[in-house]
Amino acid sequence: PACGKVFPVGVQFDYEVRNLVVINDLHAGEYNSSIEVAGTLKLRKLFESEKKKLFTFALQSPSLKGTDKNFNLPQSEDERFLVEFDGSDANIYLLESDTISLRNFKRGIASLFQFFPEDEPKTETDVTGQCSLAYDVLSDRKFVKRKIRCNTDNEDTYHRRESPLGVMIPNARNTEYHLDVAGSIESIENIEFFRISLAGNKDVGATVDSRTWLKLLSQKDVEGQSTTSSYDDIIKEFKDFQKFKITHEHEEAPYKPEKSETNDLANGNIGTEKLSYATLKLVEAARRAKEEDLVRILNAKTTKEIRGQLMDVLGATQTLAAHNAVKKVLEFSKLADFAYVERYLQSLACGSQPKAEVIEDLLEMLKKDDHENQKLTESLIQSISSMASNFAALDGQSENSQIFREVLKFFTKIIETTSKSQRKIQFLHGLMNLKSAETIPLLMDSVLNGPRAISVEAMKSLVTMPREYFNLDYVKHFEQIYHQKRKRFDSSVRTMAMEILLDPLFYQSSLKNMIYSLKSTDNSYEVRQYFLQRLRMESENSAEFRKFANDIIQEDPTLNNYHVIGAKGLSTALSRKFLTSPSFNSTLLSVQEIDKGILKRGVVDMIFETDKSKFSYFKIGLYADGLSSFMGSSDSESEESSEDQPDPTAGMELVV
Repeated sequence: PACGKVFPVGVQFDYEVRNLVVINDLHAGEYNSSIEVAGTLKLRKLFESEKKKLFTFALQSPSLKGTDKNFNLPQSEDERFLVEFDGSDANIYLLESDTISLRNFKRGIASLFQFFPEDEPKTETDVTGQCSLAYDVLSDRKFVKRKIRCNTDNEDTYHRRESPLGVMIPNARNTEYHLDVAGSIESIENIEFFRISLAGNKDVGATVDSRTWLKLLSQKDVEGQSTTSSYDDIIKEFKDFQKFKITHEHEEAPYKPEKSETNDLANGNIGTEKLSYATLKLVEAARRAKEEDLVRILNAKTTKEIRGQLMDVLGATQTLAAHNAVKKVLEFSKLADFAYVERYLQSLACGSQPKAEVIEDLLEMLKKDDHENQKLTESLIQSISSMASNFAALDGQSENSQIFREVLKFFTKIIETTSKSQRKIQFLHGLMNLKSAETIPLLMDSVLNGPRAISVEAMKSLVTMPREYFNLDYVKHFEQIYHQKRKRFDSSVRTMAMEILLDPLFYQSSLKNMIYSLKSTDNSYEVRQYFLQRLRMESENSAEFRKFANDIIQEDPTLNNYHVIGAKGLSTALSRKFLTSPSFNSTLLSVQEIDKGILKRGVVDMIFETDKSKFSYFKIGLYADGLSSFMGSSDSESEESSEDQPDPTAGMELVV
């Protein structure tokens, strides 16, 4: 082992050391950027017992150069550092005055001398964290250490819950050791290669190739080196050094956005690649920023014109420091600040790593409900519900998490107790973002027994639920809604129930009755036309569905007639692929529900599909009848009383 007889006490080994890191953008062709560190390493074992071994290292004359220019490498007050190996663990003694990057580089060098060739896999802790290892002995003078899997304690990992938007990081981490005829380490070559790519499109990403070489220059006995120094005496000699863990040390960088980056946030760049790139860089920097730095930037006169874009950045930052900074600069209840508050809340809602403390703070703000601005109430409901859902999806969290339970309890209590229809609709709309299976009984009851507007809003939440949440009892309810077995339902409620019933999980038990309903005397011909359009669309997308539907139609000659399946309305449904690649497809789904020749509900949905999953990443909805629900009127005859008809209006919804 590293230690064993490879490095005798009292012998100094001098190595040439070189580390080259190359980063290559997968879209940049042959262009890449690199950085290289070179120097001389002096190694000497100072102490050895049955369990502990102490090594002193000295990194001399290190130099640093990059692709485009040379850099000045931070120098250390003392080129020495001490490493303690204790079995499979290690500690390192470094100067606190060293920069974190220099300390991490020394950790990396020390980790190369941590090796225990054995036949069985084992676990070691080095600069990258706790790693499962395997050793391959290739000959008497050569062996390889392979890192199979490493666990790092990195709380700053941000990832999307949608698997196609996740990150794939296949890697290879091997270290090859060569011994000379005397049994000393003659050379070490370490290769760590990472390919970082988008799960849904493997052509988007970058590669990182880090290679470290050590070559033995000389070895000699050191005169005056005592072989009887005790462990405590050696530690005292390094009294000015601080004991650190061997694992990587996170570097906190101050938040200092470059002027060019803030200039790229200008209003004229909205919708451009330049603004997107600047936003990504600023979000990463803002996550390391202190609250006071963010407050100073928001209050600066130079950022007044880009405050809206800064709200987008701070919402995406998703840190408590960013949230507190926004609260110090903006008054949430102040109408003049609402445009900025809304942008911040919208950005928060889209984040994948929400903080429980931020959700709790916004929930308390909503509970007070003392603000006159109803738009703020609506924005808070949407943001809180989205954040709670995203929080429950985090590793180690679930719908049993305390903050999720608090949000769910508050929302359902309002829905069950309020007598104000508009307020109930607002919180029903929040359940659409929450997507909790526990809310299905409440939503189903609202659909079946609530007035028209409540029924439509509840159905909108149900149709966004994962289909696996619905058991056979719920499917029967959806069939009753579509076929109007209990009562007459709004046409939008029926078409959304239809969308659920046509899902691959349910259509085999529902489709036959739905097709035969085309022969009925139901004069809601736009619903029937919408069903025919969906039937054709699903048949185009699935050969299995097409065969199942055709078999039903062919078994009854009266079905395959123009007066049954002929077009009698203007409602449409279609899907078209507009992006294709070997690893993913992107589909545009467009549906239009028409009532009396006027658009009642129109949805354009962009869907990202891979072999294993699909999700909607952008949806725009146009509707008539109120800003919070789709229009609810009949096709050819009145389904509701005149008292239940809302004031005519129209609106738009965006779902990202």
